[in-house]
Amino acid sequence: MSLNRPRLVAGIGSEAFGLLVVLGVLALNLRSVPIALAVPPLFLFLRWVYRKDPVLLKAFLAYLKQADLYDPWVRLPVLAKRPEGFGRGLFC
Repeated sequence: MSLNRPRLVAGIGSEAFGLLVVLGVLALNLRSVPIALAVPPLFLFLRWVYRKDPVLLKAFLAYLKQADLYDPWVRLPVLAKRPEGFGRGLFC
């Protein structure tokens, strides 16, 4: 076993497993047949994806958090200074 291998639940990652559980509960609560019929193929698809690359979804979620554009120049750090009377300028 590799130390870098992620933990999988039923062959898929915990985020994807949570999504499937939420979809299953949603299908039961709404008594929706189309949602209930979509869960098993989605599970099989996610299991196939995680068999190919187990960290693909984590990489995609990290990609979603990145900005679309970064400025190439240096910016001054934004400092939120405390207002007067709230410890501004005092040394501990």
